[in-house]
Amino acid sequence: MTESLLIATLGGLAALTVAAGISTLVRKALLTNVEWTSPPVSMRVLVVSFAVTILVGLIVGIAPAAQAARVSLHSVIQQGRAQGRRWRAGAWPTVLQATLTACLLIGAGLFVRSLHQARTAPLGFESDRILVANIVFAGLSDASYELYIANRARRNEAWRQALARMQARPDVERAALAVGSPFGNGFGIDLFVPGFDSLPKLEGGGPFISAVTSDYFATVGTRLLRGRTFLPTEGAGTERVTIVNETMARTLWPQQDALTKCMRIGADTMPCARVVGIVEEARRYNLREPPAMQYYIPLGQEDGFGGAILMIRPRSSPREFAPTASRAIYDVGAIVDRVQTWPIRDKIDPLLRPWKLGATIFTMGGVLALVVAVLGLYSVMSYSVAQRTHEMGVRIALGAKSHSIVSMIVKQGVVLAALGVAAGIVVAILAGNRLQGLLFNTSPRDFTIIAGSALVLIMSAAAASFWPALRAGRVDPIRALKSD
Repeated sequence: MTESLLIATLGGLAALTVAAGISTLVRKALLTNVEWTSPPVSMRVLVVSFAVTILVGLIVGIAPAAQAARVSLHSVIQQGRAQGRRWRAGAWPTVLQATLTACLLIGAGLFVRSLHQARTAPLGFESDRILVANIVFAGLSDASYELYIANRARRNEAWRQALARMQARPDVERAALAVGSPFGNGFGIDLFVPGFDSLPKLEGGGPFISAVTSDYFATVGTRLLRGRTFLPTEGAGTERVTIVNETMARTLWPQQDALTKCMRIGADTMPCARVVGIVEEARRYNLREPPAMQYYIPLGQEDGFGGAILMIRPRSSPREFAPTASRAIYDVGAIVDRVQTWPIRDKIDPLLRPWKLGATIFTMGGVLALVVAVLGLYSVMSYSVAQRTHEMGVRIALGAKSHSIVSMIVKQGVVLAALGVAAGIVVAILAGNRLQGLLFNTSPRDFTIIAGSALVLIMSAAAASFWPALRAGRVDPIRALKSD
């Protein structure tokens, strides 16, 4: 029991050291915007870890201690016959290690796949290419609504100048203005469609409206599916036109062509806004959201909502171009108090945090568990070979080839791992329903991930068993028999 407690204590100290280092790395890499008030290894952690260490040391030491206390002269004489029973008793903890390792490896694979799926999920726009700029106007940030409306002409002129400056720069591919943007502001106003007493309700809500300039779709990378985009001449005082997303076209006119259809925006007495184009659906606020109806109108035709932003598609990295964009827009005039810029990717990356954390923690746990399982299996197989030296000598003396001895030992190690893998797969499948809500477009029963995790563990078990097996195959039968 003393030996067991000593080993457990040393293991607990090593674990605390590893935990402190890993926790610090996770905090710095994945939780940068969280202010921590306590160190990773606090007094509470130390007390709990010490209690768990003592408990584990007692539990692990009970069986060997009880077995050692029952040693008799007869058992010592019959030592060779008891070796097999002792090896089998020591093998079951190894199977349990393999079970837990398989669960962690499968979990790591599921979260890594989810993270990849979330990063590559179609958003309906090219998030890595867009820089967003917002002008904070001098004296208007806390102004009354009446004063804010009274300065609309000055604000619009500032926005037009900012847009013109961006479009004229050789280091800017495209730029556009928008009122209502992905992962930004969203608006919904009364909409009336001929043939509908009330519009269908979708789980994603809507219809949502955005007012954009003609280059908006090319700037953000939203694909035009049918029809055309807005013309530069379309705006205030021109014919009312609109572009709808594919969900809206499919919902309102399922068996018809949505192009040229009429929509009355704001009131049923408003002139028809003719549908001139259909675009792909763009995510609005989240990576996982139900389809929603969305439509666009030319900037200048909006009424009852506002708050423009500048969407910039630079030729370089949006983050690198941000200071240049800020300086250029700030020089528009005295009405500009300051310029706020951010890559639109900065709005999306925090949404990936659950899958980043899951992938990181499960991967770290899986790797550590794999190392422990490999070391455990190596120890069990080494002990088995050491205890069965006489048996190996007899086998070789009777004509067994070295490669057959090696194969036998490796097979035993692989069988132990396979038992653990099978149990781990069963546990992972049973727990799959609870994981489903935490994954992104990934099945908890993904065959590739389960098979890959099983293969990694079994190959690691074969490698861990190979070196003890190699020693068993090199046993000198004469020395083995004489030592017995």
